[in-house]
Amino acid sequence: MPLKILVTDPTMTMHERHLRQSLPADVEWLFTDSADEAALSDLLTDSDVYVGYQLSERMAQAARKLRLVQVSGTGTDEIDFAFLQKDVVVANTFNHERSIAEWVIMGMLALGRQLIPSDRHLRMGVWDSIFHDPAQQLYPTLRNKTLGLVGFGHIGREIALLARPFEMNMLAVKRRADAGLATRHGLSFIGGLEDLPRLLKEADYLVLALPVETGTQGLIGRSQLEMMKSSAYLLNVARAGLVDEDALYDALAGRRIAGAALDVWYRYPTEKDGTGQACGQREDRGNSDMPNQNHNRSIAIMKQPHGEIRHCTDGDCTQRERCVRNERRSTAQHQKNRDRGDDTERCCDRKAGPVVV
Repeated sequence: MPLKILVTDPTMTMHERHLRQSLPADVEWLFTDSADEAALSDLLTDSDVYVGYQLSERMAQAARKLRLVQVSGTGTDEIDFAFLQKDVVVANTFNHERSIAEWVIMGMLALGRQLIPSDRHLRMGVWDSIFHDPAQQLYPTLRNKTLGLVGFGHIGREIALLARPFEMNMLAVKRRADAGLATRHGLSFIGGLEDLPRLLKEADYLVLALPVETGTQGLIGRSQLEMMKSSAYLLNVARAGLVDEDALYDALAGRRIAGAALDVWYRYPTEKDGTGQACGQREDRGNSDMPNQNHNRSIAIMKQPHGEIRHCTDGDCTQRERCVRNERRSTAQHQKNRDRGDDTERCCDRKAGPVVV
């Protein structure tokens, strides 16, 4: 019987031609973009290899011939190990840490320099410049700022490598303290998770780069966010579940921290809506539902979709569509005001939330 490989990860579909050429011709490949659990369970009944990021209990129980689960990412938290056959091998993927590390550097620079709010304000006719507004402050550099890395595996080490030329002071925590590892990678300190409070208190940029597992789910909650500097930024490139969602929202809304950059989110849609915008936010937690702000003291927030398609309720999608429509309506009304010569609805006056990308 030929080897049968089922591929469900859309990031692998673009490489279909190369993958087919890399193995003997008698290997049977099946690429699908379906997210339907029942349909995938049927396809898994006679599959030898599964390539994807999510394997539910139902899918695992159906996969009686399965020999290998290849996760196309580092995290295996979406694989239901308890229902897999005992001889099934589960493997994850590395070698994408450079891309993630570059995202972190981008995030730190964009947050610290208020890049997104400044861009939004300029498009609305507001100049965020000390020459036009004495209340503005000079933008800080990364030099001598403290970078706190929670997790120091492949991704954490790559972030440290790219941050070193910026002359940042770097600290990290991982499962166990390792002074020798700190010396080899140019960090002043690598402690265990019990040393997390030190990072929270000292970091100007706190980066989460560790897996969700027993002991790390909800690792950053209200008490941890309260330990952070009010000028500090949180960057999460791991899993949303590491941070308590309500606590993060309240910390941002209350200006307890300066901002956040999120490469991961709490809920993902099953599909994209008609405008191509990914939905998936809670009804009571709109992306822009923050207190009224002055434009020279904006909270900086970046949110980038991780590309995963998951369960999304009708309410989630309705809320996202409403936000898109309201944003378009607000922009159109502002342009009409400007066309009439009425420029009173400036960015520093309007009731807008922090900018989200």
